This record gives sequence, structure tokens and C-alpha cells, in this order.
Amino acid sequence: MDKGALFCPLVAFLIYYNNLDGDFVYDDSRAILTNPDVQLKTPVSELFNNDYWGTPITSPNSHGSYRPLTVLTFRLNYLMCGLKPNSFHMVNNVLHSAITYLVYQLSSYVLPNRKSRLFASLIFAVHPIHTEAVSGIVGRADLLCTLFYLSSILIYIKFLKLSGREQYKYNIKISILNKYNNIYCHQTAATYNLCCHEKDRCSLSCLFHIINSAEWTNLSGFKIHLLLTAFAGAAMISKETGVTVLLICICIELLHNKKSLLNLLSFSTSLLLLVLIRCYIMGHEMPTFAKADNPAAKHEHVLVRTMTFFYLPIVNFYLLLFPKWLSYDWSMESIPLIETITDYRNIFTALFYFSIFQMLQINLFNRKKCSTLNYKRTKFKYKYFYKNKYNPSNFNTSLVNKSNIYSKVEVFNKRDRHSIKNCNVHASNTIDNNETSVKLNNYRLRSDTKLGVNNYNESVVNNKLYTNRRTLSERRHFELFDRECDKLILCLLLMTVPFIPATNLFFYVGFVVAERLLYIPSIGFCYLISYGMFLLENRLFYQNVKLSKSIMTFMIIIYSFRTLQRNNDWKNDESLYRSGIAVNPPKSYGNLGSILTSQGRLKEAEWSLKKALQYRPNMAEVHYNLGLLLQTSDRYKEAIDSYKMAIHYRPSLAVAYLNLGQLLLSSGHHREGEDVLLQCSDLDGRRVKDKLAHLHAQTSAIVQLGKFFTEQAKFEKARGLFQKAVNNLPQHYPAQGLYNMLGDVLMKLNQTEEAEAWFKEALNTKPDHVPAYLTYGQLLSKNRTRVNEAEKWFLKAEKLAPSDPVVQHHLGQFLSENERYKEAADRFTKAVELAPAEYQLLEKAATALRHAGKSVQAELMYKRAVSLRPNDSRSHSNLGAILHLNGRYMEAAKSYEEALRIEPGERTTLSNLKKLHKVMSRS
Repeated sequence: MDKGALFCPLVAFLIYYNNLDGDFVYDDSRAILTNPDVQLKTPVSELFNNDYWGTPITSPNSHGSYRPLTVLTFRLNYLMCGLKPNSFHMVNNVLHSAITYLVYQLSSYVLPNRKSRLFASLIFAVHPIHTEAVSGIVGRADLLCTLFYLSSILIYIKFLKLSGREQYKYNIKISILNKYNNIYCHQTAATYNLCCHEKDRCSLSCLFHIINSAEWTNLSGFKIHLLLTAFAGAAMISKETGVTVLLICICIELLHNKKSLLNLLSFSTSLLLLVLIRCYIMGHEMPTFAKADNPAAKHEHVLVRTMTFFYLPIVNFYLLLFPKWLSYDWSMESIPLIETITDYRNIFTALFYFSIFQMLQINLFNRKKCSTLNYKRTKFKYKYFYKNKYNPSNFNTSLVNKSNIYSKVEVFNKRDRHSIKNCNVHASNTIDNNETSVKLNNYRLRSDTKLGVNNYNESVVNNKLYTNRRTLSERRHFELFDRECDKLILCLLLMTVPFIPATNLFFYVGFVVAERLLYIPSIGFCYLISYGMFLLENRLFYQNVKLSKSIMTFMIIIYSFRTLQRNNDWKNDESLYRSGIAVNPPKSYGNLGSILTSQGRLKEAEWSLKKALQYRPNMAEVHYNLGLLLQTSDRYKEAIDSYKMAIHYRPSLAVAYLNLGQLLLSSGHHREGEDVLLQCSDLDGRRVKDKLAHLHAQTSAIVQLGKFFTEQAKFEKARGLFQKAVNNLPQHYPAQGLYNMLGDVLMKLNQTEEAEAWFKEALNTKPDHVPAYLTYGQLLSKNRTRVNEAEKWFLKAEKLAPSDPVVQHHLGQFLSENERYKEAADRFTKAVELAPAEYQLLEKAATALRHAGKSVQAELMYKRAVSLRPNDSRSHSNLGAILHLNGRYMEAAKSYEEALRIEPGERTTLSNLKKLHKVMSRS
């Protein structure tokens, strides 16, 4: 195997080795961490019904990205290694290495020599534009698509090499060779073999090897086209751009010398069929995107849209050539719209497309010219070969000498671009020993012949061709195109055709620039750069080869360092968002603020969120995240204002309604909070970005309103809301909590049988749902005949969650109701240790201790309760009561008086204080 085919993939793997300790970042969260299709929560068949993010592909909320094959690889990753990001990164790195190997293999048909092939493959391996596709786990869609893309092209090229028309051409040459080996002298045969080798660039052993490749030659064209269609389909369900590989195959067929109308028709039919299938899967409806995703697509003026869309490919080409300014997101105003004809960027647009047009025009002209010259050259050579120089009747053994052999070689190749005119040919004629040896630079041709001097028809020639310095790939190499200009055209096609779906030409896309989409076009770009270096080396640097090597090495090193830097940017969300500030400040500051909030760095987070709003005040999600931060900081009024701003800029943002309603209820604005939660439950979510999250928020709004009515003892209203939530339960919503709350309300309405059924349903849904054990135990404890059964459910809850203070609270309450005060006191004391700031637990623990006869410990608990609520009259009254009981009358009187100061006229406290005064007067 060629060493370059091993070295380039190894470099591709090592350059991304430092991303293995990276985390799930950016879109990885939605595509993997919250995607039920990845986490085995849905059957495998659902992968083919849902989009890349787990939303049904036919839903109006779907992103429209249908990539079930990629999701299947995520699912296998999760099945084998769980949610370990390093395993996902490892698969991406291996795929990138495999693709680099295919890039190197394809370059042998496109680039002129081994050095240019090695340079192109190394540039592809280390190019920084690939970081988003490789280090970003969701970029696996692009990797899988490219793998099938290149495999399809290589399979088709292999088929062209070994198809009937190619095979026929080489079989003729072999038959000619065998014929004239039997009738000419060994010197002439050797000369002809040498010329044949120079013309076809392959040895006889390579020809025989290809001919004997039965696994390819036995395949019919129909089977090959089926195979290519299958690979193109696999590329398409990995990522949508994969279908363009059939366009590449059509172009190769058109560039090939022997065009086949049947092949063109077959590929066109396959392309049309795959596009129709894709449209059918999507439901004949294009996805919709927000204006911020692609501002030009939503602009009202056609001229602005046209000028901007024509300029965007130049930006992409610039990123390939000079990948300094890279970002995870290019939406919003990261690239300002071209709104006037006088915008200077229109000059670059004109120059870019003029250069492309000129390049195509020159190559198409050269292609036609090369075609005419090749036809005349071939006609001359074969006519000359058959009729003039090598006619057996003209053979004369006296003419066999060193100069004559040289002249035959020169005449045969004098007009060929691979002329061997300047080669040193040495021949030694030893007719007596029947052995001739010819050496030509890197080639040595040897013929061992057994001749009859007067009978040439009986001669048998056994020729062996050896090469000294050519690599194995060069010995086996066949030219796909006879014209060099066709190779350049193919490079341009590889760079432009896969990019067509992203040009907004046929439909609007949901991005301005996407670095991941440049993964396939970068192959053609790397080939063009390498081809350009080859031309420069032969025309400008032919006297200074070191200079061209230095330029190539410099490019590879610079790109490598930039790739290593970008790998560090993609290690976690914070570093990624900070790296994008230079390109897209509003989006980056907003995302950074959200991440800093989750890390508890509230001051930095607040600054980042407000900074984002300075750039773009209408970002609803940033207002919502700022509201969450302010709510966490107990700045409720500001939080309410932020939630309202989020709703103002995006009226369909359900989570903003949910949090606003909860905050209003907890702040005492009950009526307003009810209205907001009801609005949330009735929102239209047909065009939201994440339909599942939207439905979850709506259901949570109904549940929160039901809980509020339960606390307000409005049980009938609560039951109606809970029942509504159950009837409209979205996929993957945690239903066990809803079932439990519905059972609790029914229990309070004394509908015990229905309540018990819902408790059991909650436990069937999630057998370790602790709240259901507690509420079911409460239901059973009301029936004196089932007290023992109730205790078992409480003990099961304690076994599942021994460190949960709520469990200890409920168990202590159960024991207190059954007058088992000592056990109850132990449970309440443990609950207080687990949650020392809970006033209700302190109060109940003190009460249980008092009933258990532990008045001293009870006094301590009441004192702690007073310290938690110093302005609560009840806490002071309870403390006075236990001090009164413990005989500490003066302290008890002070506690009673403090309670009356806070709440004058409280009857219980006044009654206790009178009793205390009577006791004190007696003593």
C-alpha cells in the first residue's frame, strides 16, 4: 500500500486527538441529550419517522432535517457507551480519518503526481473549517454523508475503468502485443513494450491484475447503478446534500471520453427518484425558519436578497482559503445584508464569478482542443504502427542496433506529452545467447527469447517488465480522463455541486453560513489548491523546488495550529461561546449568559445577557434567561418585567408564560397568575422551533395551576385541570407526577377507589416514584383496617429515599396520628437534621417531642423555630407554652408578650398568658 494512504489518515486522527476530552456542546444537547430516539425511549422504527432532533418529520414544527442513519449511529453509541462524550468524539475522529483515506484515493484520478496528492490530502486532514463537523458531535451527519459520497464516486470510477469499453481498449493492446511478440525479433518486441508502457503508464502485470478482477468485471452496469443509488440514498439520509453525488457522477460521465446515454439516463432517474422520496417523507411542505436564522430570506426587496445570496458563496470560499474568523453560528447580522448597489462587496462578487466563468471557459476550450489533438495523434500512431514501421514484410535483422531502437522509440513518442526523447537507452545485442536487455531511466525491460532465425512464426517471446522507483499506486494507475483540463473541471465540480443546496437557489435555508456544510466542498477546494501549486511549481518554481515545498509545509503547519486551537474552543459551551463573540456578539453573549447562570456565576451571567440585549434588544430567549437569573436572585419585580418582554417579542414562548405565571402566583397576584397560565395552556404551537418542549411547558402550566387550586382547597377545579392534562399528555412527559397529583385530589374529594387506581397507575409508570408511595400510604392510613398496609408503603418510601426529609416527615406524621410519639419524634428529628431550615419540620418535631415527654428537646426545637421566624406570633406563642410547661415562667411570659406584640388580641396566647399569671401569683 502507498505510504501516503496510511500517513494522511493518521495525521487526520492525531490532529483531532485533543478533542477526546470535550463535552457535549451547543446542538449536541438537543440532538443527543434530550433526543428520545437516541436514548432508546422509542422503537428503532421511529427513527425513520422523526427528524434529526426527535420531532416527527411531517410536523409543521419539524426542522426538516431527515437523517435517520446518523441518529442510528448516535443510538448505537449510547447503547454501547452511554452518554460518554469521548466515545462520540472517537467515532467522529475515526470517520474523519477514513474520509481522508478516500480523499487520497480519489486524488489519484484528479491530481498529476504523488506530491500533489499528498499535499491535497494533508490540507484536507488538518483544515480548520472541518472542526465543527469533527469536534461538534452533531457534525457526524456531514462525516457519514461524505463517507458515502466519496465511496459512490470511487465505485463509479472503478466501474468506468473496468467497464466493457475500457476493457475493450486494453484487450486490443494486449492482443496486438501478443501477435507481434510472436513474429518480431526480441529487440523490436522490447521496443514496442517500452512504448506501450510509456503510452499507457501501466505494466503488463497490472493489466492482467485488472482483467482478473472478476468481482468487478462480472458486475453488470445495472447492478452497479443500483449500488450507486443505494450509496447515494445512504448519503442522503445521513445529510440532505448527499443526493448531489449523483450530479457528480453525471458530470464524470459527460467528461469521460465514451459517454453512455444509458448511464446518463439511469443517474438522472435515480436523482429524480431520491429527490421525490425526500419530498414525500417531508410531507411536500418546506420547513419555516425565524428571520434571525437567515435575514436575507425574509427581506422584502428582491435586489437585496439577490445581491446578498450571490455574495455568500464568496464568504464561504474566503473561509476555506483563510480560516481565521470561524464561529459556531453565523446567523443574525454576522454578515450584514447588501442593501445598495454601491456596496463595495459587489465588486468582490463580480470578480469572483468572473474568475469562475473564465476558468470554466478556458478549460472547456482546452478540452475541445485536447480532444481534437488526441484524436489526430492516436490516428497517426496506430496507422503508423499497422502499415509502416512494423509490417513483418519490412523486417530486416540487420537494422537491429542501438540507434535504430532509439529512433523507433523517438518516432513513436515524438508528439506525446510524456515523451521519452531525452531518456538514455542502452541496449546490448547478444543474438547467440538469445537474450536482450534494455534499460530506460527508471525502467528495465527484459526479454528472454528462444528464436528460430529463419522461422519467426515459431518464436515465443516471454516479456517481463520491472519498475524500480515507481510506487505501487502509480504502477496500477489508469487515467480516468485523457485531458488535463477535465481534471480541473472535476475539481471545480467537487467544490461547487455539493454546495448548491446551501445557496438558497431552490429553497431558503435556515442559516447564513454553516461551516459544517463546507466539509464536502472543501475536498474540491483542496484539490484545486494542490493543482495550483503543481502548476506554479512547474512554471515558476521549476528552478527552486524548495520554495514550493516550503509554501506547502507552511500552509499545513498554519492550518494545523488553527485546528488545534478550534478543538479547544469546541471542548465546552463556555469556550465555544466566547470564541464566537467576534463574529456573532448577540448570539454568543446570550448563550454565554445562560451557561454562566447554570454555573452559578450570576454577576457575570447578568452582564453577558444585558450585553447581548444591547446588540439586539428583541431576543426573546435572552429576556427569558435574564428573567430566570433575576428570579434566582429574588429580584421578582425585575424578573416579571423580563418575562413580559420575552412574551412581547415572542408570543409563542410557552416557558416564559409558565415561569411568569408561577412567579405571579407566588407573589400574591393570583388572578393575573391564573390568567397567564391559562393563556399558556391555549397557545398555538404549530410554528414553534421545539414542539416537544412547547407541549411540555403547556402541560406544566396546567399542572401548576391545578396545584395552586389544590392549595386553595378548590379541589373540583384542580381535578378538572389534572384530567385535562392527562387527556392531552405529550410524549415523554413525566406522567407519574401528574397521576399522583390527580389521585391526591380525588383522595381529598373522598373518591378513594379512583384515587387508589391513579396511585397504582403512577407506580406502574415509574415504580420508584417516591411521592406516589407517600400519598398512597396516606390514603390507606385513613382506613383503620389497612393501617398496617399503609405503614408498609411508608417504609418502602423510606427504603427508596432514606435521606429525603419529606419521607421522614410523612412517616413521622403517620406515627403521630397513630399515637406512636416516640417513633414519630425520632423521624421528625431526623427530618430536621436533613432540612434544618424547614420551619414546619421544626414545629412538628417539637410537638412530637413534647408528646413523647421530651420537653427539654422540644424547647430547643421551638427556639430554633423562633430564630427562623422571629416575626411570627405563633412561634413565640409555642415557645412560651413549652417554657410554661418546663416551669420557666418569666421567659414564658416574655414569649407570650412578644407574640401579643406581633399579633395583639390573639385568643390562644391571651388565654395561656392568663393561666401563666395565675400560676405565678400562686407561687
